[in-house]
Amino acid sequence: PFILLYVMYFLTKDFMEHDAKESAFYDVVLAAASKEGLPSAHPSWKAMYWKGVPKRSPGLYAFLTILTGVFGIYWLWCLVKDPHNHFDSHAALEDTVLARLA
Repeated sequence: PFILLYVMYFLTKDFMEHDAKESAFYDVVLAAASKEGLPSAHPSWKAMYWKGVPKRSPGLYAFLTILTGVFGIYWLWCLVKDPHNHFDSHAALEDTVLARLA
């Protein structure tokens, strides 16, 4: 069980960092495309499609899982749901970019 907590802790932490870095990358790419006059996605694509990965405290989630046991089910559900929503936003952004390039 502690190995599972360890994995869940770092998956939560790493995915939040991934989302922040990717968001910063898209901001730079979209700004550069706009500056060069290239068609790009609407600047507020993040607001339209994705609000970002919710800020979750992996330490608190681990503590609550150890304390209750049942909280781990919710945490695991979050570890499935958040990436799913994140990658759904990728599809929406890619569709927008393709439509503007066509």
